[in-house]
Amino acid sequence: MGNNNLLDLSGKVAVVTGSSKGLGFSQAKALAEVGAKLVVNCRHKEELNKITSEIKRIGGSVLAIEADISDEEQIIEMFKSIFEHYGRIDILVNNAAADILNINPEEIPMDKWDRVIGTNINGTFICCREAGKIMIRQKSGRIVNVSSISAYIVNKDAIGVAYNVSKSGIIMITKTLAVNWAKYNINVNAVVPGYHGTETSIPWFEKNPDIYKEVLSNIPLKKLGDPKDLANFIVVLSSDIAKYMTGSIIIIDGGYTCW
Repeated sequence: MGNNNLLDLSGKVAVVTGSSKGLGFSQAKALAEVGAKLVVNCRHKEELNKITSEIKRIGGSVLAIEADISDEEQIIEMFKSIFEHYGRIDILVNNAAADILNINPEEIPMDKWDRVIGTNINGTFICCREAGKIMIRQKSGRIVNVSSISAYIVNKDAIGVAYNVSKSGIIMITKTLAVNWAKYNINVNAVVPGYHGTETSIPWFEKNPDIYKEVLSNIPLKKLGDPKDLANFIVVLSSDIAKYMTGSIIIIDGGYTCW
């Protein structure tokens, strides 16, 4: 196979959770552009119309599934539907996540704590587990978990103990599954994004210019990440270029965590 074909994912079935907007939208589109058959997901099916239409516009195959990633039964049903529709799963991108609460630790109610942990840790693991069952039978698969630089640092501009803990947990889920599933030819890696310019982050920064200025001052490249660049790297991790990578944690933050 020539190098020009290494990123060709034609015929591969790729699942991207939390793909109706932001980073997930870019990830799903990027995978479709290199030929993957897509499964897109979020909690509200009507929100999936935009990404579904975009994938169809570029000639891709797409299945949209409404499911709450914090609910085990909904996840089980989602992967059952995927297998019934496509008959396999080659790529799983665990992008869905609950956001930072921005509440003082001493004031966090347990229902809000549980929502973050339930989505970011439990949801990520259950999606891996259900996809893993199918990939084990296939003896092949690629899983990319989306963590955050908040797994390594405490953000200056937000109070996020539950979020930080959850994103740190994703890293250990990644390493443990990589070791346990290597014998089945399943690669499990994680990306650790820093600040990216998404449709939700940009308006927030516009309302908080002082925070935006401070964030940029702490990024050596002096700019927010482009969601397309992160998505393209996930395509690489899903391709044969990364076939010897597993258990790797890749920080993509413009140098933010170098300080």
